[in-house]
Amino acid sequence: MAKEYISRKEQRIITIKKCILACEEAMVEKGYSQASIRDVSKLAGINQATFYNYFENFDHLRFFASMRMIKDYSTDLKIYLNKAETSLDYFLFIWDCFCDHAFEKPELYYFIFLADKKKSTESLIEQYYRLFPEELDLNMNQRISTMLIRTNLTDRAIISTDGLVKDGLITKGQAVELNDMTLVIFEGMLYRALNNLIDYDNARNLTMSYICRATKSFLQKNVNHPFFDTYI
Repeated sequence: MAKEYISRKEQRIITIKKCILACEEAMVEKGYSQASIRDVSKLAGINQATFYNYFENFDHLRFFASMRMIKDYSTDLKIYLNKAETSLDYFLFIWDCFCDHAFEKPELYYFIFLADKKKSTESLIEQYYRLFPEELDLNMNQRISTMLIRTNLTDRAIISTDGLVKDGLITKGQAVELNDMTLVIFEGMLYRALNNLIDYDNARNLTMSYICRATKSFLQKNVNHPFFDTYI
């Protein structure tokens, strides 16, 4: 039987994917910051010297591997938001889902959403979904897909409060203030979680409590929500 021909471009993609999967394995086994190029090269079966033929730097590869490691968040976000009936649901569900996952793996979420990177994360995400197109459901709600392709927390926050403004629950100025407050709350609590100053349950519940309190204080209408009863 004739051997199937694989073009150089196809072989390059195969090798890149092998490295991403190997990096994911190394990060799970050794920790997000402990995994090394040497570990990845060994697991992927490539020469360390050729690593930079495929990636600009190790963070480039770590970002791709990290994206694979938050697939459970992407899946849950779609489930959460498909249940949203109001703009207040949408806003609070986004944060509830994010906190569920971020405080479970604080180092991973810090790296993806907060750590300074030399290259635009949006361009990295585009590259990632070109490699793994099956992970991006083209039939999903546009607002959900927009959330999944953004890693800038400020951009994501603006998207999450748009509905509150349109429904007259808060003003545009209040949306800016609410976004600032929620980001400060989340980033501060994630920092504490990273440094083992707070456990998962307390970090998650306190963050949602503070976000619910802030949100309720801005609402122009007397609107209640089950989360207010749960977290406040």
